[in-house]
Parts: sequence; C-alpha cells; structure tokens
Amino acid sequence: MITFIIPTIGKPGLQNAINSIQNQTNDNWKAIVIFDGIEPTISITDPKITIMKIKKAGVGKNGAANVRNYGMKFVDTEWIGFLDDDDTIAPDYVETFNNELIAYPFVDVIIFRMHRPNLEPVVLPELETDNFYSERVGISFAFKKKIIDEGFLMKPSSIEDFEYLSTLRNNNYCIMISPYIKYFVNGNDEKNIVSQTGNRVIINNNNEKEGFEVQNKKMGFILPFIFLIFLMLGLFLFNKKTLYKHKYFFAGLLFIAIFYIFSVYFSI
Repeated sequence: MITFIIPTIGKPGLQNAINSIQNQTNDNWKAIVIFDGIEPTISITDPKITIMKIKKAGVGKNGAANVRNYGMKFVDTEWIGFLDDDDTIAPDYVETFNNELIAYPFVDVIIFRMHRPNLEPVVLPELETDNFYSERVGISFAFKKKIIDEGFLMKPSSIEDFEYLSTLRNNNYCIMISPYIKYFVNGNDEKNIVSQTGNRVIINNNNEKEGFEVQNKKMGFILPFIFLIFLMLGLFLFNKKTLYKHKYFFAGLLFIAIFYIFSVYFSI
C-alpha cells in the first residue's frame, strides 16, 4: 500500500488533486493532506484521507520539504508517494505502481514521468534519459518508508526533489525510472499523453537484486541447449549404438552446449 503526502497552502487545484487519488482504479492507497500554516479549506469524510494543520513550515517557492517530512512521520504503509496541491495523478497510477513492484520487487524508489504543459522539457525525466539530472526530475516519485526510518529526510531547496533522489542514489538505494507518465502538473491528464512511454532505467541494480526480466532473458537463451542435453541423454539410454557410432560428434555438441550455457548465464 502507498500513502500520498499532499502539502497545501489552499490552492484552488487541491480538490482536483484529491479527486485524482479517490478516482484510482486500485484502492490500495491512503493520503495525508497537510495545511501549511492555514486553516483547512476543505472537509473530507473519506476514512482513507487524513487532514492535518501545522504551523507554517514551507520555505520559499518550492520548499515543501519540511511539510512532507512532518507528514511522513504518520505514514504506516510500506510506500510513500507525493502529490502537490495543484497537480493530479493518472487514474491508474496505483494500479501501474503495483504492477511495477510485481515485475521489479527489488527497487526502493520508483520515479514516474511527469507531464508539464507549457514548459520545456514537457516530460520529466525526459523520455530518452539514461539517468536523472538536476532540473530534469520532479516530485513524481514514490519510495519505501524504510528509507525515512533509516534517517534520510528531505531538505528544503528549490531543487529538493533532485537533491533527495541524489542522496538516495549516492547511498546505493535501487532507483527505477518507470517508462510511464502518471503525474500531471496543473492536472493535465489527456489520454494521448498517458500513452507515451520512455526508457526504463534502473540505477544501483546490484547482481543480488536481479529482476525477473533478466532471469527470463537468460532462460530464453539457455532452454534450447538444456533440451539438447536431455535429447542426448535419451539417445544414450535408448539407443547406445547410435550414440557410440557418433560419439565424437555428440561429445562436441555437449561441450558447446555446456560452454554456451555458462557463458550466457554469467554474461547477461
């Protein structure tokens, strides 16, 4: 389950942001809305959504880190996500998030692409990127709560999202940039935007954290040669004369098959 942290100063788009969470195709979520130094401007009866009010903690134009840190203290789910009070997420954000975890259970952080109308670049991280860079990544990410428990909090900055992700990258947390655009600045979620996909990037993917995709790729190469070995064993058991007659040929095939299996398995 994932909990969304929504810091707010009462922007008009707040209700749309909340609606985008409530309209998820998968209801495996919670949300915490934190009014930063103002009285709550909305009333919500949804038991999955918690409303809080705190003394002014946000700093500057983009410095909501202190507000997010406060909200994260109350999270009791395995994952934490973010949403600003003038943005929205795609209706299948949580569904896609769960599917990504099934396919890549070893990741600690998932960065979804965000769409920013009237800004350049329009999509962050960019579709062709091989990593994330300063001013080329936004708040459209989710991460395991254990990271907060291990002492990694956000720090207020005009690029606090990039700096936080950089800290996690430098501390060897496994970070995946998902191909999918699931976060929309100013609430733009047109279907033709949702359909765009980019590169899948996995950072700090250690060997002991290999995903199913790599394992399946290995098996796809290896299975034909495993079949060859069993075929030769079958010939040995049921037709020893044929095998003995062509023993050098079959021995060569066996050597090639075994060599290929080892080279493919340890090189991918």
